[in-house]
Amino acid sequence: MSSEKVEGGPSSSISNDVAVNDDVHSQLSTPSQDKVADDLMSFQNDQAAAENSVDIPQKPASAYVGVSLLCAMIAFGGFVFGWDTGTISGFVAQTDFLRRFGSYSHTTDTYYLSNARTGLVVSIFNIGCAIGGITLGSLGDMYGRKIGLMAVTVVYVIGILIQICSFNKWYQYFIGRIISGLGVGGISVLSPMMIGETSPKHLRGTLVACYQLMITLGIFLGYCTNYGTLEAFSHNPTDGSFAAMPDQTAAKTNYLNELFLSY
Repeated sequence: MSSEKVEGGPSSSISNDVAVNDDVHSQLSTPSQDKVADDLMSFQNDQAAAENSVDIPQKPASAYVGVSLLCAMIAFGGFVFGWDTGTISGFVAQTDFLRRFGSYSHTTDTYYLSNARTGLVVSIFNIGCAIGGITLGSLGDMYGRKIGLMAVTVVYVIGILIQICSFNKWYQYFIGRIISGLGVGGISVLSPMMIGETSPKHLRGTLVACYQLMITLGIFLGYCTNYGTLEAFSHNPTDGSFAAMPDQTAAKTNYLNELFLSY
C-alpha cells in the first residue's frame, strides 16, 4: 500500500512536469540551432569560394594586343559567311552568270534563271551550313579546335574551287555551294568556340562578338563589290557583268533596292 502511494504521489507528477518542460525547451530551441547550422554552412561555402577564386592579373593593355589580334583572325571565319550572303544576290543578276547557268528565252532573246533554280542556288548554301554545323562541328571535339577549324576551312576552299570551275553547268555550281556551305557551317561552330576558350575572361565577350562583326563586315563588303561591279560596267552594259537596262540611273536604284530587300 505505501509503495503504491509513493509511485502515484506528488514526486511522480513533478518528474512528468520536468520531462514535459524539457521537450518544450528542445522544440523551442530547434529553429535557432538550424539557423546556426545554416550560417556555418554559408560561411564555409563563402570561404571555399574565396579560396578557389582567381584574381585577374594586373597587366597593361598592351599585354592583350597579341591575343586580341589572334582572336580577330579566328573571327575572320565569319567574314566568308557574310561575304556569300552579300554577293550571291548580285551574282544571280549578272549577265555572264545568266548566260552560263540560265535558260534562253526565244521570246525576249535573253537569258534568265527560273524562280526554282534561283531559289535552289541561293538557299542551298544555308542548308549546307546547317548540316555542316551539326556534323563537322564535332571535328573540334575529336581532333582539337585548331585542327578542326583547319579541316572545315579546307572543305570550304574545295567548295569554292568547284564553283570557280563551273563553266556552264548550273548543277556543278549548285554542288559547290553545298560543299562550301558545309565548311562555313563548321566554321560558324568552331570559330566562336575557339575564341571563347582562348581569350582572357575579362575580354571574352568582346572578342567573341568580333565573329558577328565579321559577318556584318562581309555582308557590307559583298554589297559594295556588287555595286562596284555595276558601276564599273554601267557605261557599256552590253559587255558588262550586269544585265542591260535602258536607264542606268534607274537600274542602279532598282538594283540596290532589290539587293537590300532580298537580305
